Amino acid sequence: MYAKKKILLVAVALFSAAAVCADGQKVLSLSQARGKIGEAIANQSVMAETVKSLSPVDQVSFLAAVNAAIAKNPGSKEAKAALYLQCNATALKAAKESKGDIKALLSEVFATVEIYALCPISEYFGDKLFNRSADPSKTFSDESFQSIAKAAISAVAKRCASVDNASVRTTFCIAMFMRASGGTSEELLASLVGVLPASDREKASKEWLPSALGLGGKEKTYEPMLAESDSESQPNIDVVVMLTGMQEHDAVLSSLPNGATEGALNFHDQMSANQTPLEKGDDVAEPKPYQGQKF
Repeated sequence: MYAKKKILLVAVALFSAAAVCADGQKVLSLSQARGKIGEAIANQSVMAETVKSLSPVDQVSFLAAVNAAIAKNPGSKEAKAALYLQCNATALKAAKESKGDIKALLSEVFATVEIYALCPISEYFGDKLFNRSADPSKTFSDESFQSIAKAAISAVAKRCASVDNASVRTTFCIAMFMRASGGTSEELLASLVGVLPASDREKASKEWLPSALGLGGKEKTYEPMLAESDSESQPNIDVVVMLTGMQEHDAVLSSLPNGATEGALNFHDQMSANQTPLEKGDDVAEPKPYQGQKF
């Protein structure tokens, strides 16, 4: 009896130790985090702390679950797009602070957010989070930026291959990095478009991206990509950003690895083997209606 009790106490102690990070922060299980989804969507402080309390693999699964919950949320396109923008930007910033896998999280953003909401995400991420000039302490040569962008887009393309409208989703990410580059280099554009399947490269380079970026005298609009994916029409991006009340985020471009690595590209395979983002029968908390909380 005494031996059994001693074994039990040791097991409890080991579990408690495993549930605390090296810096003393408690670690949540994915099931515990799922119970906080509604609160996290409504309160970005909770979103950030929840992401920081998860392992890198579970951060990706949690973000997928959050995006699935937002998809069920009532409201206008602009209100829902604001929720997507808030939560996904917060998740990336929190993952950077907790040494998460930014490439895997970015891939999950473009694979799981409803396509119409990728319009403000592509613009805000390109202008703020991944802009090569956002962090004055970091400088990126053209070659370095291209290597980082192509590796990230390759990971996004691999993740999006398992969902509908993969090329459209990946092209939204290409538009993000083109905007983040601070220019319209034809060499960069050709390199990034080369990640797409051959059957979609011409359409992306001659129709989708010139429209999304307003190149060649074209009106700046995402409608060609939205029409291709049979998605809802483009939300008012200015209204979306206004609804979030967002302040500046730390730049996260420097957290992306320079060049593709097998481990990063296989990250989603590891996640799937661990636990799918939303398994049938999961008890996921319903999100609260958008309250306009600020970061």
